[in-house]
Formats: sequence, C-alpha cells, structure tokens
Amino acid sequence: MLKIAGLILLLFTLGNLSAQEICNNGIDDDGDGLVDLLDEECSCIVKRDIIPNPSFEIWMSCVSSNIYGHNNVLNWEVSSGNFYVYSLCHPNTIGAPTLIPTVPDGMNFIHFHISNGNTLSNQIQYGAMAASVCLTDSLFANRTYILKIKGNHYHSQGYQSMPTPITIELFGRPTCSPNVTPTNQY
Repeated sequence: MLKIAGLILLLFTLGNLSAQEICNNGIDDDGDGLVDLLDEECSCIVKRDIIPNPSFEIWMSCVSSNIYGHNNVLNWEVSSGNFYVYSLCHPNTIGAPTLIPTVPDGMNFIHFHISNGNTLSNQIQYGAMAASVCLTDSLFANRTYILKIKGNHYHSQGYQSMPTPITIELFGRPTCSPNVTPTNQY
C-alpha cells in the first residue's frame, strides 16, 4: 500500500513540473511560444541594449585633429552639419560647446544647436538634425520599450533665457543598411 501511495504521489509531482525558460539559448524552453527576450520570465533577468554603442564610446579614432567627430563613432551616422559628436578625450577641441555636459556614461556625447528655433525654414536651410543607428534586434508591436535620454540646455547672448520645447522624433524602417548616411526629411 505504501508503494502505491508513493507511486501516486510521484505521478502527481511529475504532472505539475514545468520547464523553465533558459534566457540566452534562442530556444522556447518552457513551451509557451516565446523565446528568450520575448518571454516574460526573462524580462527581469536579461538586460541588454538593442542600440549598439549607446554611449558613443567606441570611436574609430580619437585624435585632436578631429574637430567634430562627424561619423567617427562606430555604428552611428550623423546627417547634419548642426549635429556633432564630441569626445571628452579632447574637450578643448575647436568648436566644442562652451559648457560641457555631465556625461552619464563614458567620455562622449552628441551636441546639436538650434539657430533661432527649430523652424521649417531653418531645417530646410541647415538640414534636419539626425543621428541614426541600426538596431541589433527587431522591435515588436504592442511591446513597451524604454529610451532614456539625458539632455542639457544652455543659452547664449541673444537667445531666450527659457528654452522652448524640443521635439524628438523616432523613425524606423523594416530594413536597415549600416554605414548609409540618412537623408534629411525635407
């Protein structure tokens, strides 16, 4: 009788076991139809950026003769003369902003300036400001993504003391071609 009770207990235990998702093997281990990063079981376990070189730290070169660092950060392309990538490895470079921001991660940052407001005529004259990168993974509809941006503001003589709102727009395409400079929107 004890053997039968033990066998029944064992069968109930085996019936209640479920697989656990292994969050880095590209396989749906627990059979719920979701693989790794898309599985809710992994959302708190695996953290990775899908933006390559998100803090602009991987430079192709860091030399003092490189005034603006246009398109010199690995994976990133800059499409406007008013949008610059700077490195604090040479903070006194000609053309660097007078107020260096507190860089949250590493030595590099993107700087752009808006002349007399970000008007359509200025964008046509100077080009829409854009920095682009191909993501390392796909984005999916109905999923929440968090994009954190640290921004600083300063005003110079002749500009308003209070900044006007700045609109940041994100654009995407179904396919991405690395090292292809994006075109202006206007």
